[in-house]
Amino acid sequence: MASYMVHDPISLLKPPKYYLDSIRFIMPSKMGFAKPEEVFLYPRRGYPFIKGGVELSKDSVKVDLYVNDEYDKKIYGWPWNGSYPLRWGPDSTGVFRNK
Repeated sequence: MASYMVHDPISLLKPPKYYLDSIRFIMPSKMGFAKPEEVFLYPRRGYPFIKGGVELSKDSVKVDLYVNDEYDKKIYGWPWNGSYPLRWGPDSTGVFRNK
């Protein structure tokens, strides 16, 4: 999903093909499926996940998580749900972490 800026009318004519964004999870393992009670946002915030999970493979991640909004008493799909390709990069020490 791309956002267009009102003060930049050229962006309407040349929409971006992709944009970079990120989110960090705390997960119990490097690869495989993590149940919702094993997945946390970093830093920890918001409601805990109650349903679904995160499946992590070498080249992609599939997010399918749901939260229970205690105020509305409803279960909502998380806005980041979907499948995403992964591109591994160096961590703060310059070491690639894709194993």
